[in-house]
Amino acid sequence: SFHEHPTTFIDLDRVRAEKEMMARKYLQPIVEEWSGMKPLELTSFYGIREYHENAFLREHVDRIDTHVLSVTITVDKRDVPEGAEPWPLQVTDWTGQQVKYDHPAGTMILYESSKLPHGRPTPNKGGTHLGAFVHFKPKSMHGTDAKKWDNIANAARDNVRKHTIHASFRSTPPVEPKNPVFSSQKYGEGSVYQKAGENGKAADDDGRISVEFKNAADRSLQVFWYHKSQPDPVFQGKAWPGAGFTINTFQGHTFYWAELDSKKPLPGGKITIDAGKRVYKYSLKKDGTEMK
Repeated sequence: SFHEHPTTFIDLDRVRAEKEMMARKYLQPIVEEWSGMKPLELTSFYGIREYHENAFLREHVDRIDTHVLSVTITVDKRDVPEGAEPWPLQVTDWTGQQVKYDHPAGTMILYESSKLPHGRPTPNKGGTHLGAFVHFKPKSMHGTDAKKWDNIANAARDNVRKHTIHASFRSTPPVEPKNPVFSSQKYGEGSVYQKAGENGKAADDDGRISVEFKNAADRSLQVFWYHKSQPDPVFQGKAWPGAGFTINTFQGHTFYWAELDSKKPLPGGKITIDAGKRVYKYSLKKDGTEMK
């Protein structure tokens, strides 16, 4: 669903050794006991991926060579609206029945991701879903037990074929409008966009500054870039309490903090980039007092 509803990604590879140590120490024994297979080998610790409102994930199966036994973790749910519906994991079991598992924050589901079709085909209506994925395989699957795992892979492929229905369709041809209207918006201003030079290479980025916007307040906030020449501010990112994000910008560019449901600057939330400053915090609580 990425092309319809883009997800965002929190890269944990900056602490790769720590995250893999945690997976081997805490998750691997659980998966080994659940599956009855031992020893297992960690093949992937992926995420954290952020699924926003209306995101969905079509049913699919994972790679048989690395994703034999898997764990999907709901790390957290953020900005959950009142009365929000669950966003369950849907799995097609060996009988062809589709079963759904509610997956609240702080829980994990163990499953055979390379054999059973799984996904979240219903649109997410429960706020931002933060998910991480951990995958294991038996250490012997490409050694002494290689033939056995080939048979398992073939059985898995047969299972997918038996429960797959193919349908023919014809795409609607594109139609060029008779009187196209072109936007006057100058896209890319205030962003990391670079105009290509005559030689096809990007222009020089002299003067670019990497800055971090850090939310030290008591609620989730968002940041906008603005300029008097532009009618509308440009959204830059969202940060939960204690979190932040980094962008590339230039000295003198202007930004501001705003509530999630507003494009109006918060009191004390306007920012002008200074070449000697790299971190810009906002720490006023909703009642206007400073966070301690």
